[in-house]
Amino acid sequence: MDKVINEYKDFPFWIRFACGSGWFSASRHELHKIELFALFFSALGCLVWASGFIWELPAIRIPYPGVNMGDFFGLCGVGCLFCAYNFSIAIRVGDKYDVWSKLEATQPGGVFGFFRNSN
Repeated sequence: MDKVINEYKDFPFWIRFACGSGWFSASRHELHKIELFALFFSALGCLVWASGFIWELPAIRIPYPGVNMGDFFGLCGVGCLFCAYNFSIAIRVGDKYDVWSKLEATQPGGVFGFFRNSN
């Protein structure tokens, strides 16, 4: 185990940061699921924002940012798109530097560390 961790620590900091180390480290498959989750909510938020041009959305103002509900969904959609892009970069960097083979031994046996895999 120490040999695997030491090999993983040999990567530059930006690679360990991009692929997750310490507080959040996920396998390639889990990052792909998170990327699809973020893309789904990005599409949903942008769809609600774009529907405001066709139908009139309620004139509810979100208190903290002080924007209308439609604009808030648009901002959330763009934010989720940036998150999905960040996860796709992490997947591609992990593929390029073969991080997943070294990180696999440090992963818990369950999904996100909470649930057990049924495999």
